[in-house]
Amino acid sequence: MLSYIRKKFSRGNVNKAGNKPCKTLLHVNKTNTNHISSNSPIHFEDHYPVMWRNILKLIDEEFKNSSNFIPRVFCDLTLGCGNHTKLILDRLPQCYMVGVELDSKIVDYTSNKLMNYINEDRLVIVEDNYVCIEDLAISDLFNSPNFTPSNKKKFDFVLLDLGFNSLQLEDPEKGISFKKIHSNLDMRYDSNNDEKSKASDILNNCSELELQEIFLNYGEEKNYEAIARNVVKRRDEKRFETVEDFINVIDLTFKAGDKKYNLYTRLFQALRIAVNYEIVNLKRLMNKVFFNLEVGGIFAVISFHSLEDKIVKSTFKECETLKLGHNVIKKGERASQTELEENSKSHSAILRAFKFNPHTDPHRN
Repeated sequence: MLSYIRKKFSRGNVNKAGNKPCKTLLHVNKTNTNHISSNSPIHFEDHYPVMWRNILKLIDEEFKNSSNFIPRVFCDLTLGCGNHTKLILDRLPQCYMVGVELDSKIVDYTSNKLMNYINEDRLVIVEDNYVCIEDLAISDLFNSPNFTPSNKKKFDFVLLDLGFNSLQLEDPEKGISFKKIHSNLDMRYDSNNDEKSKASDILNNCSELELQEIFLNYGEEKNYEAIARNVVKRRDEKRFETVEDFINVIDLTFKAGDKKYNLYTRLFQALRIAVNYEIVNLKRLMNKVFFNLEVGGIFAVISFHSLEDKIVKSTFKECETLKLGHNVIKKGERASQTELEENSKSHSAILRAFKFNPHTDPHRN
């Protein structure tokens, strides 16, 4: 049975409309463990954990050969369906995991799913935005006879997967997929947050200049002026409500033919990023994550488009210049051919990882 704990954080979501006074933590039990070879073909029935073989290889190289008696604390900042987390916990028996997930539906789904995989007190799920990492006190989250961390304990490994979840894509209430034409144009990961703007709110209320910036900066759309102009013209006649409403404006603006799939993808991506403050939140996380890593800890990021990867790459380069550590993966890794055959959606993924190992440790007293 799940035990629910309420913990008040000093901050909730950092996006300007998303503050919440407290978050739900769920401790989940386990009844079964599987040891998986990274060469094994695996079927994931809900969501494919992108670059999972690369992640396991990275963990093997950094942690598996160290003492099996040293408890490690990892953090999956984008828990989703929990498949990365499940694979990691199976790989390292002495590992404890904090999983962070903003979508309350996914939190419920994953907590129930992982009940049969995670030992009591090996996993804590936090419902929050991933920038909450600075508020995660490990000593408060874990307190069992088998593991009682000190109040100075930091994370040994942090994973950030910037792709959205397959369940969210298929959710007709979210309107993330342009294929769900009758869905409401929402796109909020935390759909229960009534203070946060929906995608339809942005299309109906942002100025033409603001819309231009969204489509240019987040969708990398060259004809950003035309699509913004037609959005404003359309909403003067009828407000945006559904996915189909936005599709119609795109079709009116562009004669893309066979390239229309890519066009839809980029423009829906732009709206989703704006709704969920994705670039803003990523920049905030990159400024604070190393304060929450143990010396020798690893921060691994899987990004899916150039906007995200540019931020990650430049931050890691700056940290190397400041002698805070080094890139574990020099030029970033792409999904293998084996993975692409299993999951074509991995084609745009790139994995980067940084080892925090400064000459002097600036975040410890």
